[in-house]
Amino acid sequence: MPLTLQTGFGYSASASGLITFASALGSFCMRPMTALALRRFSVRTVLCAGSVSFAVVLAVCSTMSQAWPAAAIFALLLLGGLSRSLSLATMGALAFADVPRPKLAAATSFQGTAQQLMKAVGVTVAAGTIQVTMLLSGSAHAERWQLACGFLVTAAIVLGSLPMFARLSPEAGAGISAPGRKAASHTETR
Repeated sequence: MPLTLQTGFGYSASASGLITFASALGSFCMRPMTALALRRFSVRTVLCAGSVSFAVVLAVCSTMSQAWPAAAIFALLLLGGLSRSLSLATMGALAFADVPRPKLAAATSFQGTAQQLMKAVGVTVAAGTIQVTMLLSGSAHAERWQLACGFLVTAAIVLGSLPMFARLSPEAGAGISAPGRKAASHTETR
């Protein structure tokens, strides 16, 4: 996003930073709301909704142009931060759902590293996509359509997680979601 705003739209580095701050703000705001979502919906539903909503935000980012007002870009990035954080926080909670107390410290380190690795992979895929499109077109600088390709490929990868999340059992994460606890107790009474 900073590359799109600076090279694609001509924003200064400080203006780009102020606008992309929206993503971090959305992530920060979603953390407490994730617990509310998990009280109402199953882990599977929350993960699927988070993936789809984040992929949609990425796809919409591919349509942005210089004509978009800064406030609209800020709002879109805020939504992106909310949806990305919903998925990451839920996956983080699910990762610890069945970890025994003595192993929580090691699990925390491992999960934090895995989460950072996935973010780095996303940036790498987007940058690689832009580089490949530049090589294929013979352009020396990234053009708007090449930046859009980076967003679209990243959105497709995010959607690639949907089948995996959809295959989770309704009881997945029963300890962290109210619907999961209900489904698990219903299964146990059978």
